[in-house]
Amino acid sequence: MEKALTAKEAAEKLRCSYWRIIQMVHRGEIPSYRVGKYIRIREEALDEWIRAQELFYYNPKLLPNNKGITRK
Repeated sequence: MEKALTAKEAAEKLRCSYWRIIQMVHRGEIPSYRVGKYIRIREEALDEWIRAQELFYYNPKLLPNNKGITRK
């Protein structure tokens, strides 16, 4: 079974604040789901998101255009 992280655990993994994670979830930047009022983030999905961020940072031309953002 996949591990589901809380927003706090995701923040610890990314070494950022809990509130930054909450903001990113609400903007749809990090894939997540809710269990009642609690936010959960699949650990595998967070790892994939991290890899995508690394790829985008090092070579933005390799990623498809996301949400109308164009990088040249």
